[in-house]
Amino acid sequence: MSGAVRNAQRRVLVPLHAPKWGGIHGVQEAIGGALAARGWHLLIALPSSDAESAQRLASAGIDVLPLPLSRFRRSADPRIHIQSLTGLLKDVANLRRIIHERDIGVVQVCGLHNIQGAIAASLNGTPLVWQLLSALVPRPIRTAMMPVIRRTADIVMTNGSGRSVIEAFPGLDRMGDRWIPFRSPVDTRKFAPNDATRAEMRQQLGFGPEVIVIGTVGNRTFQKGHDIFVEAAAIARAHDERLRFCIVGAPVETNAEYYQREVIERAAKLGLLKRPDLTFFDGGNNIARLVTAFDIFTLTSRTEGIPLSLIEAMATGLPTVVPDVGGMAETSPHRQTGLVLENSKAADYAMAWVSLAADDSQRRRYGEAGRLLATSAYSVDAVADAHVAAFEHALLHRSRSQSRGRMQV
Repeated sequence: MSGAVRNAQRRVLVPLHAPKWGGIHGVQEAIGGALAARGWHLLIALPSSDAESAQRLASAGIDVLPLPLSRFRRSADPRIHIQSLTGLLKDVANLRRIIHERDIGVVQVCGLHNIQGAIAASLNGTPLVWQLLSALVPRPIRTAMMPVIRRTADIVMTNGSGRSVIEAFPGLDRMGDRWIPFRSPVDTRKFAPNDATRAEMRQQLGFGPEVIVIGTVGNRTFQKGHDIFVEAAAIARAHDERLRFCIVGAPVETNAEYYQREVIERAAKLGLLKRPDLTFFDGGNNIARLVTAFDIFTLTSRTEGIPLSLIEAMATGLPTVVPDVGGMAETSPHRQTGLVLENSKAADYAMAWVSLAADDSQRRRYGEAGRLLATSAYSVDAVADAHVAAFEHALLHRSRSQSRGRMQV
């Protein structure tokens, strides 16, 4: 079908509503060049205030369009929701205008709750690819939204295809070839073991050769469960004095109050900041170098799809400890590349970290297996191919639907 698609139809509009760089931005950065080489060009719409993400994506050769994008926020304040609804109407109007002016062929929506792009695509009759990336939205809303998504989306993409993904989105497994799973891509040349970088970063971060560093990467939000990480760190530290802990992630304004109260103040009360046993870093563009300082990579997330940081850690040769949420268990299989916890309480993480810290050879085996899996299965080319398949199937499905509509008139 690709030869029959006119060039203008190969432009994909991707609205990203989050105000800070995150995993979904990293996916676009990673695959933008590979998609362009396949004839598909991304246009990323970003909140006007997010200059950092705009610069990083532009540096990767991706077209960026700053817009006054709004988003729905977790709040009990009705004024916040009124503002969100007002912003939604403005977003839809702006996105409809962009679809028309830029001759957009496909709209890709990232996340169940970012519905502005889906509405704009539907009103304009533009093929829609809807990516469902995590189960952060409460289940009643997911259950209510899925019939709408199945009806309006030409293609649904999910980050992973395992049991937890199917359970999170009812009816997904009845979509047939309109469901296309993918995994987050990683540049395995950039994220790779490097002894020299490791020594440099550990010295820079203050980690001596004798300590075992448990590290996590993720923006400072409720979703990432850093409060659980802090509780687990205190328990693990009591069992093994060699352990140190590191959280790498940017602050997020809407989560600042939660993070100060439940993470930073709790860490202080638990005595983790005195020496310190726990350190915080923003990370910025330096993630690939920072993670080489870790000995064990962990996530304590409440919800996820397949986090890009997990695959980046695997590519860096780190053993992993993650909860069985989203697509993480299928990405980093239990006792192959690390440990997957069914009961993801603070004590469970602590004991998993302590056991891996005590076994150098096991950490090495898990790390080597993770690196091999990341380089073979989670390449940029494989993820780009999945997206191309989604875009072309979306065009085909929309064309057939419109033809059926004309026949019924």
